[in-house]
Amino acid sequence: MIVKAKCLFCEATIEGERNYMLKGVGLRMDGRRKPKWLKLRPEFKWVWNGLGDKQFYLCPDHTAQEYYQKAFQWCKLSTEQN
Repeated sequence: MIVKAKCLFCEATIEGERNYMLKGVGLRMDGRRKPKWLKLRPEFKWVWNGLGDKQFYLCPDHTAQEYYQKAFQWCKLSTEQN
């Protein structure tokens, strides 16, 4: 699925294949080495995830665990408010 996404924590944007983003739903998440063509894709170091119908995207500068926790907290609060 092609997405146009903006990082939840900054103004960075990406357009690319969501399934190539590293930590959400990814290609070869079974621990095997990632192919070179995948590493060359601009979206490779981006991540996506979410709760329910709320999804978030994180740029390479915001993929640390602390940002994941803040992003999931944002999802949780957003879902509760709806």
